[in-house]
Amino acid sequence: MHRPVQAIVSIRSLRTRELTPEEADAEAGEIYTPNYVSDIRVAARGPWYYVDCKGQIPPPMQERMIAVLEELEREGVSALVEVPADDEMDYMDNGTRSELLSRLSEAVESVTNAHPTRVAVDGPPAAGKTTLADELAVVLRAQGREVIRATIEDFLTPRSQRYRRGKHSADGCYHDSFDFDALHQVLLDPLGPRGDRRFQQAVYDKVTDTALSQPVTTAPADAVLLFDGVFLMRPELIDRWDLRIFVSAAFEETLDRARTRDLAVYGSVTEVERRFHNRYRPSQQLYFDTVRPTDHADIIVHNDEPQQPAWEARPR
Repeated sequence: MHRPVQAIVSIRSLRTRELTPEEADAEAGEIYTPNYVSDIRVAARGPWYYVDCKGQIPPPMQERMIAVLEELEREGVSALVEVPADDEMDYMDNGTRSELLSRLSEAVESVTNAHPTRVAVDGPPAAGKTTLADELAVVLRAQGREVIRATIEDFLTPRSQRYRRGKHSADGCYHDSFDFDALHQVLLDPLGPRGDRRFQQAVYDKVTDTALSQPVTTAPADAVLLFDGVFLMRPELIDRWDLRIFVSAAFEETLDRARTRDLAVYGSVTEVERRFHNRYRPSQQLYFDTVRPTDHADIIVHNDEPQQPAWEARPR
């Protein structure tokens, strides 16, 4: 599937048909539906969902699958049905929020460096990146690790540059929003293999639209940087991370969260929706099309239901 955001929207509107028996079959008392249809997940090849077919696919169930594939094709989404090999599902897991945090802390602990461990927490707006990073910081600190929390929001460019193509420009969101040179210079490189561990956590105040000049701090060699933000797998940053986490959630879910989260920032639900539809969603599509961020992630967290997440851990 070549356009993940489009594919996710199309799949989400059609996947429930897998659970809906045809009227004629229901009248005949022949109800052929799967045990389970998973939520949509994002993997290296594109979005997918899992259908538990009770070990067989009777003709009515086959017909529904074919109908879904045909409808996806009409919407421009290339799709197929596969039977996964036994070992293809080994890296998938799901559980409680605390189980996810335990798994992520284990992943952080497994990284062995002579310098601080730099962890990217990437994902679309309102996917839950900041919350997850904050919760993981609590767990790691309880284990005795010093944690540096930072965010891409503190490395934005000034408004005059960020919005020079317009406040609703997707290209502007992707190309003009972030000061990567400053991010490299004051944070990622000092904490890297050739750095002196003297760093600053921020260079910009979004509220006042002014530059910051924070004091320089020295990190211990075993510190952990938890850095959340959008577009963290792009070429300007990809080689700066020691562990890469991608937080995934369906567009409809992130928009619903943003209607509450961003209301005070943008003044109305209408403006929140406009920003998401015109700026944020198309810029994420550009990111997926050009970078394919989930191909680079060590762990993908499926965060549609934060208290019952699923996750994929890739071999490192």
